[in-house]
Amino acid sequence: MMRQVTEALILKTTKYGDTSVIVHAYTRLFGLITFIARGVRKKGAKNHIALLQPMNLTQIVFCPAKSGALGHLSEISLTAIYHSIPFDVKKNAIILFINEILYKSLKEEQPNETLFNCIKDFLIALDEQKEHFSNNHLFFMAELTRHFGIVPNFEKKGWFDLREGVSVSPKPLHEYAISNEETVLFKMLFSTPATEQERIKINASERNMLLDMLLKYYALHIPGMETVRSRSILHQVLH
Repeated sequence: MMRQVTEALILKTTKYGDTSVIVHAYTRLFGLITFIARGVRKKGAKNHIALLQPMNLTQIVFCPAKSGALGHLSEISLTAIYHSIPFDVKKNAIILFINEILYKSLKEEQPNETLFNCIKDFLIALDEQKEHFSNNHLFFMAELTRHFGIVPNFEKKGWFDLREGVSVSPKPLHEYAISNEETVLFKMLFSTPATEQERIKINASERNMLLDMLLKYYALHIPGMETVRSRSILHQVLH
């Protein structure tokens, strides 16, 4: 089968045999794909395992999967080199967290270039930012809801129903409702333009509250999002 070329975000690798890995990647042209990268764990390998680190932005040449078999990698190169993310503890924690969010939430095997560009822009901007990035993951998760088709509706005043995704009054008789005060904070995430996000002041307590609300909202609307293990690391680092 003819080889294909596309930009790809590496999501996860799993060891396969002594020298190979199975790679899960989100691509610009083919959506979510899985393929084998053979020999990448050998010393001196052309396509070295270092190029396949999760959240690397790459260009890959691969042979698509045939019936009953995985595709395989032919070539890989970086399309962006991170200058600060690998050396910044806070940025690293954010990337680890976002990696888990994307791996568990990206389901489509159809291409979505708008979503791919959104992810790519977020990663490059985070790498370039020198300060005021501790809330980037919150705004990014809010932005992702637009691409996933689960944008909250805040048209009415009152309690926000996380399960239904709308503001309601009176308070629902279940546990997935947040108060008026929490709703104001939650709504702020979705209504703040990208150009103003750095100016928004959110303290550690508010940040944790917003993150918990976002994770609960994701868990209610995206299958497989019930447990996000990297959340605890993020909590320890962003205090």
